[in-house]
Amino acid sequence: EPSHTKYRKISTRAPSKTRGKAVNSFSLTVRNETKKMTTMRISWLHGLYLLVASAIVLPGSNGAFIPGTSQTANGYDNDKGPDAVCWKSYSASEGYSMPNPLVDGFTVEETGVQIQNACPSGNTVSGLPPVEQGVEPLRTGRDYNYTVTLNVNLTSLEAYRGFLSDRGPGYIAMQILSCVAGLSGFCSPFVHEQAIERERKALAEAIAANPNYIPSTKKRARGDMHGGTHIHSVYEKLYLPVEDGPLFRDITVQIPQRVNSPGEYYTIVAVQLYFWIETPEGQEPQLVRYDMANKLVGQQSLTYYARPPDILEVDMEVEYASYALIAAACSVQLFLLGQAIKHRKSQVMTLSQGHFMVLFLVASVVATGCSFLMNPKNDFYCRASIPMVMISLHTFYAVTVGRLWRIHTLISPLLLRSLKSESPVAKFLQKLMDRVLWRCRSGAPVRVKAQVTDSQLYIFIALLVAPQVLIQVLALLLQPAFRDVDFNADKSVGRNICDSENAAGFAGTLTNWGFVYFALLVLGLLTMAFKSRKLPSLFNESKNIFDSTMTTVLIIVSKYRKPASLLLATFALC
Repeated sequence: EPSHTKYRKISTRAPSKTRGKAVNSFSLTVRNETKKMTTMRISWLHGLYLLVASAIVLPGSNGAFIPGTSQTANGYDNDKGPDAVCWKSYSASEGYSMPNPLVDGFTVEETGVQIQNACPSGNTVSGLPPVEQGVEPLRTGRDYNYTVTLNVNLTSLEAYRGFLSDRGPGYIAMQILSCVAGLSGFCSPFVHEQAIERERKALAEAIAANPNYIPSTKKRARGDMHGGTHIHSVYEKLYLPVEDGPLFRDITVQIPQRVNSPGEYYTIVAVQLYFWIETPEGQEPQLVRYDMANKLVGQQSLTYYARPPDILEVDMEVEYASYALIAAACSVQLFLLGQAIKHRKSQVMTLSQGHFMVLFLVASVVATGCSFLMNPKNDFYCRASIPMVMISLHTFYAVTVGRLWRIHTLISPLLLRSLKSESPVAKFLQKLMDRVLWRCRSGAPVRVKAQVTDSQLYIFIALLVAPQVLIQVLALLLQPAFRDVDFNADKSVGRNICDSENAAGFAGTLTNWGFVYFALLVLGLLTMAFKSRKLPSLFNESKNIFDSTMTTVLIIVSKYRKPASLLLATFALC
């Protein structure tokens, strides 16, 4: 329904008093008609009027409804025109030079290029954007494949002899043109020739103004801007022999396009055809160039290219500092390992359970030395880092748990019983230890309470480490890790991380269960350390255990996709 307010506003804008009566009369008539239409709503007569009006005003399938508003019947120069646009040009001895990839020295006659009202029947071209468009931002400096579909009819083109080129008969050329939105005007196949001509004139003017002017010899790289208006792909040459004609249908070609400058581009596909046409008898056949172009299908012609994302990495200075700290820590640990082996038979080492101290130090050296793998440089780093570090750390703490349990068993049986009755974790550990320490005498199990041999302690440590080894081996075989990039919301910033194949969520990732099992071991160790805080000072290791466990927690947290994981892990291990 018409708006009353709209008509009132129109009726109050009389330009002069002499026209006031006429305007007021028109306003009164409009208001009466409006009131009548409001009462009637939309009658069948009104509906018939709208139908007839739409048939007269709206464009049909043949294109523009107002002659002269566009140059083709239904080409992409029309509002929402889906068809290709064709241009035809005749060769001449004198005229405009048209550089091209097929016929060297081709010159267009002075009348210029003629745009066709419509492409000859059966000659169409269409294009699709890269499959990445809509899924992720298109990035500068990277090749993307545009899909071009071509149909050619030699008969309607009057190319009875087929196509020609300097390379031989039957060749045509195709390319992708990305015109800078808002700068290039109408994006046609000739923006390239226009840019060449403009650059040629600018060079001539510069030399005329300064005879000593030296033009730049720098060559444009593939994907660089040309003339400040467009970027074109390399020409894709296609062989269409006349013997296979006259109809060539649904020819699909992938054309790579690279754009080095970020921004919005209106992208088209363009085709060049050269052939002879027949002339009146007694005259030589005339060489013709046919250009055919079209925008991308639907509303996908406007493409946006963004700069490559900034991939955050560990600074070189931080990386080298980390390597230095790792080397220093390993040096100290290797020195202690050497001293432990050298003095393994001394009384102090015997009381300190020297064999297990050696295993303890070996595990710490491996864990510290392999910490550089936590910086995900490649797939090997990702696949080796977690197994090497986690198995070593697990052995490290399994030895600590075993030694602590042995001390409890030998020094404070009452404290151990109290721990057993109060802590569920300790109950499980004690039950496991008791089963290891059972001996069968005359078919009846007898528990040994006052002695824990080295072999029994080794078995206990192995039982604690074996599940972690199994988890890491299965993860390596079934869910191999690889380096990936974790992006922010708009994918403008990312950082390298390690991800796993065939992993589904937290519960479906095997390495996560390795962390869970390690956390249970650490929890049991903390519980036992807390309960052993009243042991004699010679055997009281609760403070050292708490300190080392806190640094381990820091390692695990830093490994979980924190930017400074390498540095934090190194300090923690030190």
